[in-house]
Amino acid sequence: MEARTTAGLWAFVLALSCASSRPAVRTTRPVVEAPPRTLHAPLTSCEPPPEPALAAGYRVVRWPASPRFSSVGSLAGALFATTTSSVCASSDGGLSWRALLESLEYPTLLAMDEGAVIAREGIDPNGDAVPGAEVRWWISDDGGERWRDQRAAPESLGHGITRVTLPRLGDREAVSCGGVLFAAIDREGAAPVLIESVDGGEGWRRARGLGALPRDGVRVRCVASGFVMIERRDRLPVAFSRDAGATWRSVRPPPVVVPDEGELVRVERGCVPMVQRGLFCDLYGQTWVSDNDGRRWHRGSSPVGGRALVERGAQLLGVGGGVAESNDSGRRWMLRASGSGRSNLGLRGGIIDDRSYWLAGSALWWTDDAGENWSASLLSWELVSVLDRRRWVGFVAGPDGESCRGKVVITADGGRRWRTTLTGVASIRERGGELSATLCGATPRYRAGRDGVTWRVASVEAPVEEVEQDLVVRTEEGVEVRVEHDAVRGGDAVLARAWPRDIVPVVGRSRGGVVDLVVFGNGTVLRRSQ
Repeated sequence: MEARTTAGLWAFVLALSCASSRPAVRTTRPVVEAPPRTLHAPLTSCEPPPEPALAAGYRVVRWPASPRFSSVGSLAGALFATTTSSVCASSDGGLSWRALLESLEYPTLLAMDEGAVIAREGIDPNGDAVPGAEVRWWISDDGGERWRDQRAAPESLGHGITRVTLPRLGDREAVSCGGVLFAAIDREGAAPVLIESVDGGEGWRRARGLGALPRDGVRVRCVASGFVMIERRDRLPVAFSRDAGATWRSVRPPPVVVPDEGELVRVERGCVPMVQRGLFCDLYGQTWVSDNDGRRWHRGSSPVGGRALVERGAQLLGVGGGVAESNDSGRRWMLRASGSGRSNLGLRGGIIDDRSYWLAGSALWWTDDAGENWSASLLSWELVSVLDRRRWVGFVAGPDGESCRGKVVITADGGRRWRTTLTGVASIRERGGELSATLCGATPRYRAGRDGVTWRVASVEAPVEEVEQDLVVRTEEGVEVRVEHDAVRGGDAVLARAWPRDIVPVVGRSRGGVVDLVVFGNGTVLRRSQ
């Protein structure tokens, strides 16, 4: 009975018509060469920095394969990024880059959707207009091959959507995915409905197995072959199908803070499928991960400081200070190509033995082959100390800023399992291998220890260790390692010349007063040959 009622309801709307597909016609013009101009922005190409001149007996491991990017994005399997003066592209997953536009004033990728790439120049990284420079918009309708520039901001994207003619409904937007056409139909005073065609638009029917849709409108997006995402107008997901509409699953949207209206265009990736039941969402600069098809969410991030991108449907690429790849919904990452940039992987680090080192920034990075390969684990709390390859100490802050509900956690198996060893903690810090915890109470109390398990009463809190502006590091023997005047110096000795100043040392080791190992914040390693 219900089937007959539904059929009758939609018969006058969807039946007996041959829908014609009319792809949008795109027009563009080649870029006219602009006259030379004086840039306020640092001139940075899409090429990696040239290799330095090393002192005799030293070699470098994992020299940067890309520059430092200020914004990144992806479209149709290609990666896009900007430096302080160039727009770059990569077709091999970020292993190599080529220049699309050069000599710009602080370009930023602002939108990538349906074949269109939009970049803006003239606004510095702080969001301020560059004095004496025009704010210009560069637009490509063909994935970055040809560009046009304009002084006015584009009103909207609106590129590449297939338009079909439906009976009594006229022209509507339709999305092709996995051999099926999908269209969302708004209804006055009622919730929108999703219709589908399996024969190229000859016949249409209402999508089956799909729950109620938001009344304020939805959009359809084909993420990968056969993976269809239904999103609200603000791009938060509400339902998806992994099999081109044969079955549907509802999604509880992640708790994203949606910015105020009024911004013209933004880079919005939306949500993508991952292996098994994983979903990865990159929305409004916030990253969320689900392991159970959108029922529960936890915060994620890219360990290289850039936005998380999708490649080949099952892998994530994080591009920023380098290129990292994840195959498990963004929990663990492998560094594919390092980039230059000030401490873009780690702000702290350590040397466990001759081949194993670690870096800590937005993730814990580790190498067991002297820097040839780096892997990272994302931690949802602060990493306080690394004792050895398997024993780490962390601090979990109190929920919602409640400072008296923090706790110290430890792992003895490299992060697989964690247990709590101290509660009621307001803060904790590590200095010289000594852990110092401040407990809550009317009168502050202090505990000290070295392994995160055994604690003793302490009379005072450990002093805050000031970080030097030029990030000088000292070996255990007290030898200073620093980048000075484009050279890496270990004490009075010059270890390398023509060294980029934004590749800074994080930890060093010396033997007999001679520096034999330096680990830099981007994963580059400088070693003395044995």
